Amino acid sequence: MRVLREAFLSRLLSLVLPALWRGGPLRTDWRKRESRAAMKSRAFIPVRLRPRIEARSRWSLSHVHVQMARELGMNPNKLGKLANHRQEPWKLPLPDFVARIYIKRFGKMPDVVKTVEEVAAAEMAKREARRLRKRAATGVPSSS
Repeated sequence: MRVLREAFLSRLLSLVLPALWRGGPLRTDWRKRESRAAMKSRAFIPVRLRPRIEARSRWSLSHVHVQMARELGMNPNKLGKLANHRQEPWKLPLPDFVARIYIKRFGKMPDVVKTVEEVAAAEMAKREARRLRKRAATGVPSSS
């Protein structure tokens, strides 16, 4: 019985400790992993646009507010400083603050609203078209 318990503990430690040292997740999430096909079907979002999506969900912003903040050049990682209107009552709520600054600068609300996902898709399409143009110019047949 003691040998069996020691074997179990050594096996458990061999699985848990390396994951803890790497700072990664334990090997218990194997059911939650997506298949490669599911990962490829999902739209690719560039790393520089991902903080805007996180900010949208974290501070309950609409697509309009995210676009206004992007056009104003606001850093999505720093929006938390502006979103504490409950602790600092003199501050406006973040969506109102962004809209107020946008209207003050541009004099109107945005005409066309593009989501972050649409911006990423347009960038990818533009990049793909450029790649195909270059291939056509060099005479290399496209593989895709």
